[in-house]
Amino acid sequence: MCQLKTTPLPKTWPKQVKSAVIHTLSFATTDFMAAYGRRSEKVGSLSRVVADLALAKRESAILKKEIRLKDSRFGRVPPHRRPYYRSTERLQVLQIRTARGWSIAQTAETFLLNENTVASWHQRIDEEGESALLQTPVPVNKFPNLVRAIVRHLKVFFPNMGKDRIANAVARAGLHLGATTVGRMIDEHPSRPANDGSFADGDPEVAVQRVVTSKYPDHIWCADLTVAPTSSGFRVPWLPHS
Repeated sequence: MCQLKTTPLPKTWPKQVKSAVIHTLSFATTDFMAAYGRRSEKVGSLSRVVADLALAKRESAILKKEIRLKDSRFGRVPPHRRPYYRSTERLQVLQIRTARGWSIAQTAETFLLNENTVASWHQRIDEEGESALLQTPVPVNKFPNLVRAIVRHLKVFFPNMGKDRIANAVARAGLHLGATTVGRMIDEHPSRPANDGSFADGDPEVAVQRVVTSKYPDHIWCADLTVAPTSSGFRVPWLPHS
């Protein structure tokens, strides 16, 4: 029989398990981004679509992990000591619930709330004035502001919807907009007020994400300058013990 040879391990390997996990993730990230860069250079090909889909799945998995960690930490705080959601955040909770198609119980579980609290928000959603329980980030006092907010929220919650589909969607609600008008509303800077004081995605605190596209091989180069402090100084996390 042929016996497989195993790589000998150092006697102190159990002490380096945690650092090994971090270094392995660093290797995998470097390999993944290198593969993504090679595929993304092929403009208009199926290979680039596959690469973008893999990147989106990876980002989704990491975001889910982040949310679970934050929820776990926040869930250990007694309910009566948790900070309240701001009036603008309450409205966003209901927006997410509607976009997800969640029940009141699902919404309460996700946002660590009581079911009666979520139900009361729905009952008081049309309150007016500065003391209203739910508020828009920017006051919507004119009808064009409302139309712009609806269009931008549709694009935020349904990023794959194009200008024509959004125009058709709002047309069913009796708002007749051209695709060009919809595109202009979407393209307005999300972190800067428009001429009427409204914001692209309804939240003035949302940062703008810059999208960089490589148009030909070697057009764009990226470098990871992350460093980690150690007792002997600083090192980059690319290689073990570097």
